[in-house]
Amino acid sequence: MHDWVRALAAQRFPPGPRSQGGQDGILAEIFRHVPTVNSPPFCVEFGFNAATLGGGTGANVASLVLDHGWQALLLDGGHENPAINLRREFLTSANIVGVFAKWRVPTQPDYISS
Repeated sequence: MHDWVRALAAQRFPPGPRSQGGQDGILAEIFRHVPTVNSPPFCVEFGFNAATLGGGTGANVASLVLDHGWQALLLDGGHENPAINLRREFLTSANIVGVFAKWRVPTQPDYISS
């Protein structure tokens, strides 16, 4: 195991300005060490409780998109906002591949969050 992974496990990440549980700090640290494959990097998040990246309890990928220039597909069964590529989709194991194809998710997204 890499030393940075051990250090990451030992660190405490307080809730950040864009996430409820410190995910923005954790992700920033991970992507300091792990290269992305897409240019710009691409992430997918499913499950929102708001129609904006900054609303509700905070999207895990908000900082990647807003602060680091990542592209994103955001999916939720109850919210839609084309301005931020938030699409109303209910995902199942039977339809997820088709939904990803419909919204042109790269074959190798850099990060997926739920």
